This record gives sequence, structure tokens and C-alpha cells, in this order.
Amino acid sequence: MRPAAIEERVRDYVEAERAQIRVPPVMASRILHAVEVSRRPAPRPPRLAFLRVAAAVAGVLLVGAGIAWVRTAQSPAGLAQGKWLPAPAMGVGRGYQTATSLPNGKVLVVGGSQTNRILASTELYDPRTRSWSSAGTLTTPRSLHTATLLKNGKVLIVGGSNARPSSLGSLATAELYDPQSNSWTLAASMHTPRSYHTATLLADGRVLVVGGIEASNDVTGTVLASAELYDPLTNSWTPAAPLPVARARHAAVLLADRRVLVIGGTDSEHLPSSSYFPTAELYDPASQSWSLVASMNYARVYATATLLPDNRVLVVGDDGVNERTAEVFDPRTNGWFPIPDPGVGRAEQVAVELTNGMVLVAGGVGETSAQLFDWRRNTWTSAGALSVIRASATATVLVDGQVLIAGGFGNRSIPWASAEVYDPHGTSLVAARTSRPAPTPIAGALLFGIPALLLGLSAWLRRDRIVPETWID
Repeated sequence: MRPAAIEERVRDYVEAERAQIRVPPVMASRILHAVEVSRRPAPRPPRLAFLRVAAAVAGVLLVGAGIAWVRTAQSPAGLAQGKWLPAPAMGVGRGYQTATSLPNGKVLVVGGSQTNRILASTELYDPRTRSWSSAGTLTTPRSLHTATLLKNGKVLIVGGSNARPSSLGSLATAELYDPQSNSWTLAASMHTPRSYHTATLLADGRVLVVGGIEASNDVTGTVLASAELYDPLTNSWTPAAPLPVARARHAAVLLADRRVLVIGGTDSEHLPSSSYFPTAELYDPASQSWSLVASMNYARVYATATLLPDNRVLVVGDDGVNERTAEVFDPRTNGWFPIPDPGVGRAEQVAVELTNGMVLVAGGVGETSAQLFDWRRNTWTSAGALSVIRASATATVLVDGQVLIAGGFGNRSIPWASAEVYDPHGTSLVAARTSRPAPTPIAGALLFGIPALLLGLSAWLRRDRIVPETWID
């Protein structure tokens, strides 16, 4: 039946009804419009269920992809105090060297070892020109020695080893560097050859050398309890009172009351060893004697000891199981007090007091991270990260308050010639420590491609929902 015929019949019916029932013209027009609309065919099913599911899945995937991308590619960023800047590289790579800040503002780097040899070369870093230059050559190549800035401005180099790297062979010889003439001269030799010892400048200008390993070959040696005093005025060595406990690979620091604190170490010539010490002792130059004080809370070897502005001593790290610990020694009570753990395991790291009194602790075996210890609050904060892993490197505070980190060993005990500078001013963003690998381009394409495909499909379905109007007989 044609649409026109239906309309004619409806009109006739409406007219007939109007004759019997009074219907306003407006109402009659609405009835006719309703009839026309009701005759239009229903649109195709819009597939709303599938459309909604596709859109929901796409949204969830997009949110998940964004979260995953941020967590793996960017890592949650944290605020670090200070920033790290590249510095010119030394002439050669070296580890187990010494670095000394000179009165003229330059830094003297001496000796050290490479993978297969011990170094006799020395270098000077000038922070004003940001350049390295030769400081001459040692009489004897040496590593694992000590360097002490004397009150006359010269640098005393004592002992160490000239055998193959990390071996036990030890030296009794000493040498003096004169910054005025940029030259080296032999000093009087110690009574006992030693390496892995400590040397501390006393208030009266003498140098106290403590412990270490005496070895005439690469394999066997003796851990020493002996100590010696060097007098720069007479260029001579005299025996000092022996330690109550023989030790090597320990740490020593001069206290504000002029005593010397010696902590940790081991009585074994080889590492690893089960005989790491928690013990500590004090040398009193006035009485020329040693006294045991309270032991540390943890046994430590290769730890760092740093004098704080309040005259306490911060001790950090260990080459054993206590590498994630730190504690403070208070000379007023001769006792040890726990502080929050740094949260990072460190051995053979560097630690220096900054001009603002905070302590920068950086690097170590397998580590690039750096931290600041705030002695006022007993808290740790991030100081960013070194550009490379550095163990047995050197750290020297420059005249402008920046810190020069030089050399050290990376992975596979390869020594670095590179250096970098820590600037304590300002802040920088650092990525949080994470073991997750960074996402690959393929992973990123999958993370965002699949949701985009689903969204495109849902858009196509939405476009297909409205169909042309048709009439049927």
C-alpha cells in the first residue's frame, strides 16, 4: 500500500471524526505528524554494548600505559641537593691514589695503581683554569700510601706498596712535595715498612702514623700494632706507643681536643676476613698513650671517619655485612650513638665535610649515589649521583666550596682518569633508584597503539550508528 493512500485514509478518518467530535486544528495536525513519524523504520541496532566495552577497555589501557611508561621510562624523580658537573680528566687513570688540597688552592694527586702497574706520576689540578698539569715524578712508585699536608705547606707521602696492584708488598720510604718549587725530595724513612696504615697531622705539627701491614712480598705480611711519629723540623721518625690492638685498613681522625680516634680495621692481612673490628681507641699526644673507648655498634673495615662541626665523628660504611650502617662518636662521653641508616651500602667510598658543615658521602664499590648528612638534624638527603661508579677515589674540598672527585675504580677494577665536581649550591632532579629496565620503542608502541586502535574502532562504530531514513511498502 502506498504512503499517499494511507495518508488520504487518515485524513478522511480525521475529517469524519471531526464531524462528530470537535477537534482543534492544532491537535489534528499533531495526530497526523505522529502517524507519519510512527511509519519510519527503526534504525539499526547501534551496538551500544560493544561500543561502551571498547571505549572502557581503551580508557583503562591508556591509563595503565601512562602509569607504566612514567614508572619505567622516567622513574619517579626526587629532589637532590647540589649538582654534579664534569671536570677535565687526569693524565692517567688511577685508584688508591691520594689527593691533597694545597695552600695555593690547587689539588695534588699522587701515585695510585692501574690494572697491572703501580704509578709514580703525580698531577696538579688548578680550579681557576680547570686544568691538570704534571707535578713531577715520585722517587718510588707507590699505592695505598698516605699524604699529609704539613704546617710548612709541604706534603708528606709515607709508605704504601710498590708491588702489583692490591698486593701486600710495603714500603718504609717517605717523600716530600714542595709546592713552591713543584719538586720532590726524599724524606727520612720510617722504622717499619707499612701499607694500609693511617697518617694524622697532630696539633703540634708532627705526623702520627698508625698500624698497617708490613710485607716484603706479595703474599704474606704482618698486621702491625706499632706507631711512629714524624717531626718535620728534624726530618726524623721516633717510635710512638704501640696500639693495644694491631690493625690495618682502619680509619683515624684528629679530634678537636687534639686526641686521635682510631676505629675498626682488621688483624688479617687478607680480605675478606672474619676478624673485622668494632673496637676503637684514642691516642693522647700529651701523655703519649693509648686508651680503649667504647666499641662501635658494628664491626667495620674501609669505613670513613669525618669530624663534624660539633666535634662528634661520623663513621660510615663497611666492606662487610655492615655496609648500610652509620653511627656517631661523641668524645665528651667517649660513646657511640646510632643514627638513621643511610639506606645505601658503601665500602671504599669518599666522605668530606663541606663548608656548610654537612658531610658529603659518595660512591663506593658498585655505587654512584651520593648523600648529605645533616649533623644538626641527624638526617640523610640525596646529593644526586656520580657519573660513574667510583671506589677508592679521592674527594677534595676546593677553595670555592665545591668538591673535586677524581679517579677510582669502576666495574672490573678498571681505574678512571675522569673527574667530576660537586657543587653544593642549588638543587637538581634525580631519578629514584630502580632495577626496572627502561621501556623499548616496541613496548611503547604496544602500550599506546592498542588503546588507540580500540578508540579508532569505537569512533567508527559511533559513525555507523545513524542510518539513512527509508520507507517500506
